[in-house]
Amino acid sequence: MTGEPCTLPVVRGSSVSARRAGAECTLLYQADSGRERRLNGTGTFIWERLDGMRSLDEIAGDMVGAFDGVDAESAARDVQALAAELLAQRFVEPAPCGAVPPITQIELDDAPKQVDVSITGLCNAACSYCFYA
Repeated sequence: MTGEPCTLPVVRGSSVSARRAGAECTLLYQADSGRERRLNGTGTFIWERLDGMRSLDEIAGDMVGAFDGVDAESAARDVQALAAELLAQRFVEPAPCGAVPPITQIELDDAPKQVDVSITGLCNAACSYCFYA
């Protein structure tokens, strides 16, 4: 290992869910560890591009074009630092060789906010002939 920053692609973790909270904030939840993380607008920009198809250098290049006053060196440093943190916290993982692009990404603002499931041996219909009532 040379000690140089990793610029290889990483991909969002399979057990990580993300939800947009406001215009420039994303909340991450790592289900395996129960860990949560909040990303600001810059972090959200990077997170949305961690699809396993782009290298960290390509994402840094996208940042230079999208944000005013950001130079290539600071963008690369910021992308690499966030990727290293997310990798250490298991929010992302190294992209597998020959990664394929994700099929679709669900618009998280339209996703259900909460689901309650109750499993019982009783039916709410209470039919007089049914042994489940």
